[in-house]
Amino acid sequence: MALETGRAGKTDLDWLEHLAGTAKMELQYVFQPGSGVQAAVQGRRITVNLVGAGYAFGAAVHELGHSMKAADAKAYAKFESAVLRLAQSDAALEQIARQTAADYLSPDSPARAGLLDAQGNIDAAALNEEISLRLAQELVADPEKLVRAVERDRGLTETFLDFVRGLKNRIAIRLSGSERAMLDEAERTLVNLLRGEAGSVAGEKYSFVRATDAEQIARAQELEAQGENAKTIWSETHLTRDGGGAWVQEINDHGAKPRPDGDARGEKGGRLADYLEHPELYEADPGIADINVELGTLSESEKGKYSLQERTLRFTEDTFKNKSMSDIMHEVQHAIQNEEELAAGGSRKLAYAALVSDAYEAVKDTPEFQSLQTKEERLHYLEEAAAKQAGAPDIETAATNGYVNLGGEKMARQTAKRWYYTKDQREKTWPDVAGNVLDKSVESQRIVETLERIGYTKNEIRGLLGG
Repeated sequence: MALETGRAGKTDLDWLEHLAGTAKMELQYVFQPGSGVQAAVQGRRITVNLVGAGYAFGAAVHELGHSMKAADAKAYAKFESAVLRLAQSDAALEQIARQTAADYLSPDSPARAGLLDAQGNIDAAALNEEISLRLAQELVADPEKLVRAVERDRGLTETFLDFVRGLKNRIAIRLSGSERAMLDEAERTLVNLLRGEAGSVAGEKYSFVRATDAEQIARAQELEAQGENAKTIWSETHLTRDGGGAWVQEINDHGAKPRPDGDARGEKGGRLADYLEHPELYEADPGIADINVELGTLSESEKGKYSLQERTLRFTEDTFKNKSMSDIMHEVQHAIQNEEELAAGGSRKLAYAALVSDAYEAVKDTPEFQSLQTKEERLHYLEEAAAKQAGAPDIETAATNGYVNLGGEKMARQTAKRWYYTKDQREKTWPDVAGNVLDKSVESQRIVETLERIGYTKNEIRGLLGG
């Protein structure tokens, strides 16, 4: 018998996988000319024709993930746990996890039936499996997140490596050139981790600092004036502009070593130079060495954070004990941004404040906004307007996107991402550190003024903003 021919979305592919599993049938993917997705049943085999590259990659991830679980449930459980745990500490992944859950739980979703247990209730384990596989797609595309997920567990690193190689070797699934390049980079990252110790693998390691070489800066400016793009300027000068327009360069982090006991200078201290050996960095900016460091307990989703007001880096004790260099250098990069007045990072709260304040300025004089009767209605209206202006489905997504696109956050992610690059990769790959810039003091004042203007009291504002 033949299934109806037509276009199908991701949920249809998920439903076919569920159908095949329930009926104990083989599911095979092929590529043949045609329009949309076609499927046919022959005996105990369902054959699906995938013509869209997006369908192919997503289906490959799901197919391989489910087969991994069937082959080794214990290894898959560790894989799933690591992916879900990372989503709790990464804003972008957290948003993807929430959206995936919403998609599967929607009453209109064909895949929802596949999550129901014998009593007709949602099977939480089945939902987590689908969420983790969706997140796995994101992880193999981002070396920084991939390293954070596996760097302290060799067995887990090997499991992810098998996962990536399995995706590459699925001969029934056609991968686009960009998808194959992405998987090649993920494979190199994992192989490098396995060849060395966590936080100490082969390859040159760098952080970003303000450029100081006058000749290099002059040449970069000359190329820029000639209309050359940032990638070309980087390839010749190894300089690029940050979110605030400052020229930045990379410095070698190869000699950076964590010292969990804080005795790098011979006796226990409380400065960065006590906890992190980094001669190149301290030579480039001596003031960085004296930034305060505190080890202790942070919130469950945090491994480290930098306080501008206190000029202090805070980490969990495990961060240094486990030599989690990507986490350490991410926060150190934020400290460098402050010391050298480079584009700063921020938070979802800061992005939210800017979005809502901008929305207020855009709609405050419109009849529709002025007709609203309560402060709650006005705030809801502003949040919806802000999300729409940002091209996001809701204000939470808009704030998350605003946060991750801040210049300082992009620079910190590039620092961690490029930690495992070879010298050749580093020279050929331009680091995109340009992003938006928000002044925390300005935006904090703007959101307070905005909320006051729509009717909130100071006490209510403190409650809303958590301060």
